[in-house]
Amino acid sequence: MAKTKKRALPTKSSKQTISPVLIGIVSIASILLVAGLIILGNQTQSAGEAVDVSRFPSMGNANAPVTIIEFSDYG
Repeated sequence: MAKTKKRALPTKSSKQTISPVLIGIVSIASILLVAGLIILGNQTQSAGEAVDVSRFPSMGNANAPVTIIEFSDYG
């Protein structure tokens, strides 16, 4: 009896490539997200706009000629 060698079948490469379309979509979504956050972060009240301070604690005369309002962020 002659021994026969079994040939190994060629296997498909397990390396997967990322679609260029997917890379483009993720890039555009990232750019839009960052732009939106920048725009939302830059929205401030103008200096002459009235602010309702009736529900906030205050000190001093309510009819003082100058009112200082402090906005802060703990982030």
